Amino acid sequence: MIHERDLQSKCLKWLRDRDIYTINTHGDGWGGKGTPDLTMCVNGRFVCAELKVGAGEMSSAQKLHRVWIERNGGIFFSPYTLGEFIEKMEGIIKNE
Repeated sequence: MIHERDLQSKCLKWLRDRDIYTINTHGDGWGGKGTPDLTMCVNGRFVCAELKVGAGEMSSAQKLHRVWIERNGGIFFSPYTLGEFIEKMEGIIKNE
């Protein structure tokens, strides 16, 4: 079974290979409870991803961040696989 940190590493590599500005938030308590795993700037758009694997679900704090981000015009998504992440990011890059 893939772990969330493995998915995060693969997503970060994909982003780095495309020179996309990314902040990788570690769950160390310093970033604030519920802060998305990846915060990106893509073609001038504020984009956040909360990565999940298996049966993982977002916490109430993560859901609250989603509401704040979307309410302010940002994009928030929660992919479970690298393929899902890439598909969403390619759509954002193409401005779909």
